[in-house]
Amino acid sequence: MHRLAAAALAACLALAAAAAPVLAQPDDRGRGGWHGAAAGFDGRRPDADGGEPRGSARDPDYDDGYDEPRAPSGGTRRPAPRPAPSRAPAAPTAAPDLAPMARVPLFVGTQPDCNAGEVTTASNHKNCATQPIGRTASAEEAGPGAAPLYAGVTANRNAGIVALQANRAGGTGRVIGYMVPAAQGRTRLYVGTGACNAGLVTTSPAHLGCATREIGFTAR
Repeated sequence: MHRLAAAALAACLALAAAAAPVLAQPDDRGRGGWHGAAAGFDGRRPDADGGEPRGSARDPDYDDGYDEPRAPSGGTRRPAPRPAPSRAPAAPTAAPDLAPMARVPLFVGTQPDCNAGEVTTASNHKNCATQPIGRTASAEEAGPGAAPLYAGVTANRNAGIVALQANRAGGTGRVIGYMVPAAQGRTRLYVGTGACNAGLVTTSPAHLGCATREIGFTAR
């Protein structure tokens, strides 16, 4: 009797031990988590076919709750703007040559609505037709007290235009010589005195329909 009772008690204890859950233990193979029945790991060894036990970090269904960092939303990152290329400083504009001249060939414009009547140093003044009218004289040829003539040198203002003022039309002019008396001269010259032609040297006594006055002759 005693032996039967002891056998029965041992069988009950064995069944109870088999049915008890495996205590959770620290997992020294994971990321600081737990393994065992409490963590879903049944404690089985790898199968004979090489498979991993359920709950292993290498199990395809394993999730340890760790999210990999993701790229910021909004698409690809824009590259930083490139600095603007440096530009070399502009070369300084050369100052016009203002050295006095003499015996400079002179022309007069002949094309209406372009350059007609304007005395100039350019044979293609304003890209229109001209004709030669002589030249300027030197100081020795002109004699004492002769007034100089100026030719403009500022583009888009007075370039090539002959005048009695060095700064006509707001430009810069240079001395190009003098006029001569009638006995030595070739072409009679006038200078405008009206509002529309003031200071402009011309071969027309009524240039642009405004008043003028005679100032001398070109040299032969």
